[in-house]
Amino acid sequence: MPSLAIPAAPPRALLQLVVGIFCLAFSPILVRLADVGPVAAAFYRLLLAQPILVLLLIPRIKNGESLACPWCARWWAWLSGVFLALNLVLWNQSLAMISIANASLVDSLAPLFITLFAWWAMGERPSRQLALGMLLAIVGTGLLILGEGGGLASIHDGQLLAGHFVALCGALLYAAYFLALKQALRRGAFPRVMLASCMAATVTLIPLMLFRGGSLLPHGWMAWSVLGAMALLVHCAGQGLVGKGFDRLPAATASLMLLAQPVVSALLAWGLFSEALGALQIAGAGTVLAGVYWGGKK
Repeated sequence: MPSLAIPAAPPRALLQLVVGIFCLAFSPILVRLADVGPVAAAFYRLLLAQPILVLLLIPRIKNGESLACPWCARWWAWLSGVFLALNLVLWNQSLAMISIANASLVDSLAPLFITLFAWWAMGERPSRQLALGMLLAIVGTGLLILGEGGGLASIHDGQLLAGHFVALCGALLYAAYFLALKQALRRGAFPRVMLASCMAATVTLIPLMLFRGGSLLPHGWMAWSVLGAMALLVHCAGQGLVGKGFDRLPAATASLMLLAQPVVSALLAWGLFSEALGALQIAGAGTVLAGVYWGGKK
């Protein structure tokens, strides 16, 4: 039986990953608290993050650090930004349709989709381990739906099924974002790539936000504070620290620890919004996380 022990890891990188995961876990909480629609919330998260990303570039430029970003890297960065924008729209929308716990756990299926894409691109036959992981993830998702819907009646609940389908599509786009971002980072400097990706995502969201309509402008300092927290805490600190930690840690360690994010989000939702987890949801959560872990192991 494979060992579940976490390999030794650099303490600083480990701390970066832990703090980043905790920051990202607040994402669904802040989306719920936002005073704007799901598309507008994603737009302001990215828009307000850009001045911070620019400020992070200044010390590097003064130190003479090379921030080269060739055309090929920019293209991949822009593509990753488009995927990120669409992911955030679907992710935010799913939070208005299903519980934070279920939306976060379905979103955690992204690593499995990355593994599946790598198999498809390389033409390799899927391993038994991947097949087992996918089976566990499918069973776990079914338990999540049944648990939130109160049993078999949830099969006929169109809103509930649609919410999980939207979250699943968001997870696919999240996987596409990481794959494109990885290609960009292979060719260009980290800060320039992240800024280009963020800008592309922001531009992508403008027509979607105008088309969607609804509440576009936040009202009052509290609403702006929530959006500012999304930009600083979730996008800059969360995604930045997770990206750095993931890059410096063994894949097995980082993948296992990233599974804590939906668990932390679910616990926060339980405490703040009284979204208690039933027995079926707890069983489904464990099954989904086990499937993602086993399916993504090398």
